[in-house]
Amino acid sequence: MRFLVIFLIPLFLCALQNPYKSLKFDEKFNLLMNHFLNEELKTLLPKRPVLENIEPLGQIEKQDYERYYTYVQRVKFLKEQNQQERDLAFEVYEGEVGYYNGKLSNLKKDYLQKGQINGVIQNSINKTLKVFYGNPKIKDLTLKDDKIKATLYNKSFYGYNYNLQKDVLLDIPSNIQEKFWNRYKSAKIKVVFERVEDTIFMKDIEVFFDSKRYKGSFLEKPDFKIKLNVKINDDIFRPIIIGDKSEKNIK
Repeated sequence: MRFLVIFLIPLFLCALQNPYKSLKFDEKFNLLMNHFLNEELKTLLPKRPVLENIEPLGQIEKQDYERYYTYVQRVKFLKEQNQQERDLAFEVYEGEVGYYNGKLSNLKKDYLQKGQINGVIQNSINKTLKVFYGNPKIKDLTLKDDKIKATLYNKSFYGYNYNLQKDVLLDIPSNIQEKFWNRYKSAKIKVVFERVEDTIFMKDIEVFFDSKRYKGSFLEKPDFKIKLNVKINDDIFRPIIIGDKSEKNIK
């Protein structure tokens, strides 16, 4: 499933480049962020119950040499048995629907009223930032006040030209600096974004090197701000109503 999602992202982005090409960056960001958000919410739902499909009996043929009275009784018995099976299947389905709707209601409260949605939103933001800004790297290392100064830049995954190109100071201990200087290309760089209510800001960076984490700061405060517009698909937490023709498949 994870491979499928990764495979489909470029196709989704192609849509962003065509009819949505004229959209502002904030709008593109929210469009993709909400896509990730709603897809993740779907994975958190309980398994949707399915009504067992028991077909009603069709025409029952009279057997050779079967007496008509016997044939009528056999047809009556088979139809009653079939109806009982269908009634039982629907009764089981009603119970499963009640259980499903109860769990769905509790999930809706947890995510939309108790704030658990924030974790899913943050995951969606991280995925979206990864799509637009790709893989952050550092280059052009120099020494500044016993710290390592570098240029933060990014390699795009999907051809978007949203460049970071920011000067940063890395808090690498002096006894590690030489080793880091020689092997900095192996370091993993993470840009840390801060969410304040409905706005995202670029905060600082983290450097992962030799299984340790080091902090980094921007020399100048980045002019980066995205206004979030979270939109949750109403159908995700919609309960099953048995009266719907789409759910009640009993004839």
